[in-house]
Amino acid sequence: MLKKITKPLIIGGVFYLVGFYSCLLIKKWTVLSVNNQVNIEINPLEILTLGITVMLAIYVTRTLSKKNDLEKNEKDLLINYLSEFKLLCNSKISKLLLNDNFDTPETKSDMKILRKKINSIIELAKEYKFIEENDTLATELNNKVRDIWELLTDCPEKVTSRASKTVKDGIERIRLEQVNKVEAALIDIERLIFKITMKINNK
Repeated sequence: MLKKITKPLIIGGVFYLVGFYSCLLIKKWTVLSVNNQVNIEINPLEILTLGITVMLAIYVTRTLSKKNDLEKNEKDLLINYLSEFKLLCNSKISKLLLNDNFDTPETKSDMKILRKKINSIIELAKEYKFIEENDTLATELNNKVRDIWELLTDCPEKVTSRASKTVKDGIERIRLEQVNKVEAALIDIERLIFKITMKINNK
């Protein structure tokens, strides 16, 4: 943010100095004679300084306004991407949890989409300097999506009716534990997205 403001301020400062020293050079021509008794003194330094100050104020205001508007649009887009990802993540994973078997081509496809999408969003946030390259929240968010993928593909398939009650109960217990971990990871993803959103807003 500071680097974006520095350039217009430097340009404005150069304009100001040029105007200031130009005024000093022409100060010797400041007296306008009306008659022998009355002399009217015009101070071009004050006039030009005032003019340059006004022009500088207009220039800086317009430049900063454009930059602020652009940054706001960038922030809004990035925050919308995060919000859309959260909805997409909840939708896809909730649908996958309804299946008897989690380790399927559908699961792999959906999780690849989610990982690719969140990676793209994080890279955009880094590119536009909203988060640091080694941002811990972004790394944790990426890891949570990966964890969900591993939990789903490492979960046993629901058993058939021919299996013994002991086997059924054991597998159901494992599935329930995995599902609970997936749901906890989803909650963590929402928490991380909220924190990253706050960080972006504070830039």
